[in-house]
Amino acid sequence: MLQVFNVNDALKQRAEKRKSAELILATAQRANRDLTTAEQTNYDLLAAEIKTINADVDRHALGARPSTRPGMPRIAVPGADYDYDNEGTRNPAGLSFPGIGDFITKGEGGIQASLSEGSGGTQYVIPGWQVQQFITAYPSITPFEAAGATVFQTDDGHTIKVPIIAAGSDVGTFAEEAGPTSDTNANVYVASLGAHKYSFLTKLSEELRQDVPELESTLAAEGIRRVYNSISKAVTSALITSLTSANALVTDTGDYLHDLLNLEAAIDPTWSSPSNCFMMDTSSLAQLRNVRDLNDRPIFDPATKSFFGYRTVINQALRGRVLFGAFGPAVFIRKTPLAVLRLLELYSESGKIGIRFQQRADQAFFSDAATATQAPQPIFMLTNTVGS
Repeated sequence: MLQVFNVNDALKQRAEKRKSAELILATAQRANRDLTTAEQTNYDLLAAEIKTINADVDRHALGARPSTRPGMPRIAVPGADYDYDNEGTRNPAGLSFPGIGDFITKGEGGIQASLSEGSGGTQYVIPGWQVQQFITAYPSITPFEAAGATVFQTDDGHTIKVPIIAAGSDVGTFAEEAGPTSDTNANVYVASLGAHKYSFLTKLSEELRQDVPELESTLAAEGIRRVYNSISKAVTSALITSLTSANALVTDTGDYLHDLLNLEAAIDPTWSSPSNCFMMDTSSLAQLRNVRDLNDRPIFDPATKSFFGYRTVINQALRGRVLFGAFGPAVFIRKTPLAVLRLLELYSESGKIGIRFQQRADQAFFSDAATATQAPQPIFMLTNTVGS
C-alpha cells in the first residue's frame, strides 16, 4: 500500500521534539550545570529524530520543487537530498540555543561590554555545553578536537605557557651502588599561547527579526560554524608550515598503499597508540578509500571510517594533505569562551542591530619544539598532496 508523506504531521512532530529538546537544555541552563547522562541520552535521541524529519521534509519539498520557468510542470528529482555534512550552513539536527533568542531580540541575559570601536554593547557567552552540542553534530568543524588534540579552555585571553618535552638522552646503565654524575637534561620548549580574535558580524533589521521565525537558532548555528571553521583553518595552515619546517615528512612514492603504510611506520614507538588517526580532506579520502591491499581487499573500512584500524578525521582545510599520528601530544590549542555581542549604537540610525560572534584562540605544536632529527615526531605528513 502506498504511504503518503504528510508534511504538516511531520512539522508538528518536529516542533514537539524541538520543544522537548529545548526544555532539556533550558533546565540545565537555569541550574547552571552540564547535562546529566540521562538528559544527554534523551537529547541525542531527539536530535537524531529531528534530523531524520528534516531530511524527510526536505526530500518531499525537493521532489515537488517548482520549475523556475513559468508554465513548466513540477519536476521530481530522484534521490535528491540536502547535504548535511560539515560544510553546510543548515542548523544542524535542529539544534537550538536557549538564551540567544531573548538576547538578540530583547538584549536580555547579557552583560555590559566595552568595545574599542567606541560603542558600548552587551555580551552573551554561549554556555560550553550548548557549543558542545554543535561540535557533536558537526565534528569536522573542529577536526583537531575530534582527533584528540590538547585544548585549553580559558576564561580570558592572557598568555599561557605550555611546556613541550621534545627529547632527551637515553638513560645509562650502571653497576650496583653507582649512578650518573652528570646531568642529561630533557629538551624543554615553552610555547606561549596568545589569543588572536576571530569574529563574524551580521546586521539584522527590525523587519527581519519580526518576519523570520527561528532566526536566532539559525543565526547562532551559522555564527558558531564560521568562527570555529576559521580557527580550524588557521590551525591547519600553521600546522602544515610547522611540520614542513621540522621535516616531519614522509616522501610520496606514487603508491597510495605504500604511502599510508609509510606514514604509519614513521611514528616512533614513543607515540604509537591505537588512538592515533589519519587526517585528510574529502578529496583525499575519495582517492584513498578504494585502494586495495595485495590480497585485493579495500584498505578503508566504511563502517568504522578507518584505514588499518586507525580512524579517519575529515579536515577540509588540508586541501589534499594527509597527516597521521598522535594529535594529543602534537597539537596544543587555546580557546576562550565563544561570545555573542549585541551592538545597538553603531547601527541604530539605519534601523539595524549588529550581532557579532567572536572567540579568541591560538595554537602551538610539538614540531615547533624540535625537528624530526632532534626528536621523534608525533605527527607526520605526506610530502605531496593526494586530493585537490
